[in-house]
Amino acid sequence: MSTDTPDMTLPVKDWAQSPVLETRCDKVYGTGGCVIKDYSPGYSMNSKKFPAAAAHAWLIQNRLAPEFFGQTPVTPLQYMPNKTRNAALPSGAGRSETANRYRVCYGAAANKMVYRTDTALHPELSDSNKDKRSCDEYAFNATYQSAGMPTAEGGQNPKPVSDALQGRECVQTYEKKLPDGTYRLYDDERYAAPTWDETCGRSSMSLNINSQAMARFGSFASTFRLLDKDTYWVDIDGFQDCDATADVITCAQRP
Repeated sequence: MSTDTPDMTLPVKDWAQSPVLETRCDKVYGTGGCVIKDYSPGYSMNSKKFPAAAAHAWLIQNRLAPEFFGQTPVTPLQYMPNKTRNAALPSGAGRSETANRYRVCYGAAANKMVYRTDTALHPELSDSNKDKRSCDEYAFNATYQSAGMPTAEGGQNPKPVSDALQGRECVQTYEKKLPDGTYRLYDDERYAAPTWDETCGRSSMSLNINSQAMARFGSFASTFRLLDKDTYWVDIDGFQDCDATADVITCAQRP
């Protein structure tokens, strides 16, 4: 048996009358390994340490129906590897995930995110005690559900952002620190109020929060041997008591 071909599958029969499982083996991550092909793993976001990133992802997951991007294994995201590795896969896809991020967060000058000056910063999360503002987008740029990925290039978002408006078409939020020391994720009123027909979200957010919330994703992708278009979902804890269907969504994260 060879493990050189990324999409090779091996049927595995469970004699207890379970469905047939397909095991896929590869060497894409350096050393050979196998996974159950149709299993969708869940990436657990550290909601307690990075509440703003978690709240933003939860909001877009739970309010933007019927897609519910990455909410459960039934409505998963599809992984898009970086351009160099993606181009070598059987799909031949070669789009860079940074291109998706550019369309949602930066794009044309009239559409790029202008960070709110009252965006909360978290220098305490850095060894250098520094931080700056950034654009947090959901669905993630390295997925086929990113609103920055055109349908013509394989994008699976039902309404990708247009050339004319780009990231302005997303739900707009920002994190703010209140006088009592607590933090809140607010609607960014510099933009039109959300209609909830949007298919993406972008948030003015601390770079430390934004980047560190997903810092473990590389090892997650390696552990579960995610290849091009493999599915996964995002597990977000602490918002079980929140009602995403309310006209005004107000909720507190629970431990």
